[in-house]
Amino acid sequence: MKIISISTVIIFSLLFSACSSEPKGNDERVQKGSDQKGKKLKETKGRKEIKQQNSPEPLTTETAEAFLLDYVEGDSRNTVRISTKFGDIDILLYEQTPVHRANFLYLTDLNYFDDTEFYRVAPGFVCQAGNSDDYDLQQLRADIGKYTLRPEPNDSLFNRYGSVAMARQYKGNPEKRSSCYEFFINLGRQQSPAAFQQVEEEYDVSLDAHQRRVYATEGGNPHLDNDHTVFGKVIDGMEVVEEMNQVEVDNREWPKETIPIQVQVLK
Repeated sequence: MKIISISTVIIFSLLFSACSSEPKGNDERVQKGSDQKGKKLKETKGRKEIKQQNSPEPLTTETAEAFLLDYVEGDSRNTVRISTKFGDIDILLYEQTPVHRANFLYLTDLNYFDDTEFYRVAPGFVCQAGNSDDYDLQQLRADIGKYTLRPEPNDSLFNRYGSVAMARQYKGNPEKRSSCYEFFINLGRQQSPAAFQQVEEEYDVSLDAHQRRVYATEGGNPHLDNDHTVFGKVIDGMEVVEEMNQVEVDNREWPKETIPIQVQVLK
């Protein structure tokens, strides 16, 4: 299977597959529990005004790309910090994926991520964030818009250890368009030659010599290549990701204790 990205939907439920080796995007959410109701990291005051100054109408798949690229025109910002109770994670956003970079900066400027959490922790595989079961967050998503991003493939950007990629819906998504809200950080073990052969046969992935060398020495998730847009990398704080990846989870890979996040642009 493929990494199961976890999109949110109208019924506000999160759906995880504990045995899944992909982030999959379902438009359904299974509500977690009463302890999460009303929990927020920041007040949303001002966010609607910020959004309305830039995009008065909710974004759609048809309108999002042009708006986002215009939003960051002349903007050189490319580094963000994710703060968690375990510590900070600094991420470099790639210039080679301009639409995904613009989208992440826009949502960060709206403080969107500050009501979200690392809601999926798959040991030795990924940590996935960008959603929560907070009702106000779902209202904010409706206000920002329901849209997807076209894939931005690049042979030099792959799912190596420490890379950051967007989740996506697998069903009914032949173009492999990205979720606009959920993202994940790759972990993954070091790969053997036998593993490379299996990945290439089962997932229709072709790995070049450089990719094989990186996966063999650093680790990562090569079976996700060509399926998810890698748009950044962790430049500081992988020890935080590793610690977070050890937390106790339920059978849906949802942490038993919430891991809320705040995101800010560093430069």
